[in-house]
Amino acid sequence: MYAASWEKDRKAWDFLGSGSASGIYKSTDGGSSWERISNEGSGFPTGLDVGRIGLTVFNENTIYAVHDNQDRRDKSEENEKESDVLTKDDFKTFSDNVNGRVYKSFSEDEQQQMGSAPAVAKTPEALYQGACMACHATGVANAPKFGDKTAWEPKAALGINTLLQTAITGKGAMPPKGGSAYSEEELRSVIEYMLSEAGLAVAN
Repeated sequence: MYAASWEKDRKAWDFLGSGSASGIYKSTDGGSSWERISNEGSGFPTGLDVGRIGLTVFNENTIYAVHDNQDRRDKSEENEKESDVLTKDDFKTFSDNVNGRVYKSFSEDEQQQMGSAPAVAKTPEALYQGACMACHATGVANAPKFGDKTAWEPKAALGINTLLQTAITGKGAMPPKGGSAYSEEELRSVIEYMLSEAGLAVAN
């Protein structure tokens, strides 16, 4: 009898899908005891980059394993770019006619103008869905549950400035800014949104 283990760590803001505890095990007593067979020297990858493993037994001497290898190898310079694949830098530098195809080339000034176009502001609801919903929708890790007035009342009593500072620095299981890249203004708006949806007035 064979089985595979998978070491993983999932959080609202991160996911680690590999570890040294991932491996292949064998039991010869119907599952009462197990021996790890994917050790150093076994020919199977070991270490921190071993992810999920799928197993199928072909016969008593052959097992097939599909391995989600999380080891990232650096590309060699000669394989870094295929000649027939266009990259974003190609679009900045190539001529207007490439292999019979007509393209529009942009000057550096035009590129800067396009890059400096103002970003479209997100609504408080969209901000909530982007970074806060993962925990607040269900109350994970003692996060005040969305729309739960009782859970939010003690938080509201602290005032928006205190809540904003907590959101910026992080607290408990919540990382700084909830793991987002939101600005202070965006954080303030999403806090006010969650308080409002709980039926509470925003206090300064």
